[in-house]
Amino acid sequence: MLSQFAASQTVDLAINQPTARGLQDYLRQSQRIVYTLFNRDQLQVLGDDVYRFEMRPLQFFSLQLRPIVDLAVWTDEAGILQIQSRDCQLRGLDLLAARFQLDLEGELLAESSHHLTGEARLKVEVQMPPLLRLTPRPMLEAAGNALLKGVLLTIRQQIQRRLVEDYLLWSQESFCSSALPPQSN
Repeated sequence: MLSQFAASQTVDLAINQPTARGLQDYLRQSQRIVYTLFNRDQLQVLGDDVYRFEMRPLQFFSLQLRPIVDLAVWTDEAGILQIQSRDCQLRGLDLLAARFQLDLEGELLAESSHHLTGEARLKVEVQMPPLLRLTPRPMLEAAGNALLKGVLLTIRQQIQRRLVEDYLLWSQESFCSSALPPQSN
């Protein structure tokens, strides 16, 4: 039985503290943002703007799953930070790993110098193992969609807390370094 699960999450965030630099400039710091949103011990750099993110274990009914997602993160010409999954592996249950596909797309946009909006969409398609085929489909779908929504909610909370903190720090660091007189030799 092939099952599909989906969730989306939006963020609309005004930063009410004065800063020296705007969000547009900060969103161009894609590598810094990746390390702000995701724990360093869960990340591996694969190449320019591509990272492997090893998620913490997820519980789905009696199954414990550990997705490992390759993410491309870049800022496009319009200044929008883009996040897109490129590949996914699944640790935890070999039966699922062969028929598991995860798709993540998201973007963050500076609506103004102090207003951030964004959206993330997460979709999973999986062939259910025999163990779960007897579970009613509506129950499987509700649990799967709730699990994905929880993953996106965690990312949203990271944006609201850690990203804002890092933006304020970055803005202050940028201002201080640009305010220093040039060093003479």
